[in-house]
Amino acid sequence: MVEDENIRVLTGSRLFKGLSQYEIEQVFDFIHPKEKDYDKNEIIVNQGEPVSKIGLLKKGTVTSIKYHFNGDAQILRIYKSGEVLSMDAVNTTFLTSPVTLLSQTDCSILFIAYKKLLEIDKISSTVERKNYAEQHRNIRQRTGSTDV
Repeated sequence: MVEDENIRVLTGSRLFKGLSQYEIEQVFDFIHPKEKDYDKNEIIVNQGEPVSKIGLLKKGTVTSIKYHFNGDAQILRIYKSGEVLSMDAVNTTFLTSPVTLLSQTDCSILFIAYKKLLEIDKISSTVERKNYAEQHRNIRQRTGSTDV
């Protein structure tokens, strides 16, 4: 069943690491992720485009490309199944994508409105605490800081 597959994607995502199966099912019912398929070499989001959701790459590969004013293009990252897309846009002031995301293969992505993630505390305080603690650990790992 498609819903079971999508719950497995959430379960395997670092975004929901530390949550029990029951809690992930609660989160799934609350966030209502939308699945979208892309063909190879299809643009998922353009650099500078407003972004209101993040994506969990269900299958396939996606390339993150930064285009410069002089016309150069720089591949910043290649995402693989299970990884989170567009987290960098959520951290920008204007909520715009700093990169173009291009499907490198046929792919399928589960999209989640990031505002729904911010409301995750409406499910339960336990889910909120676990999610906050995991995000805190991720920030410390990325920055190498113990002060965050």
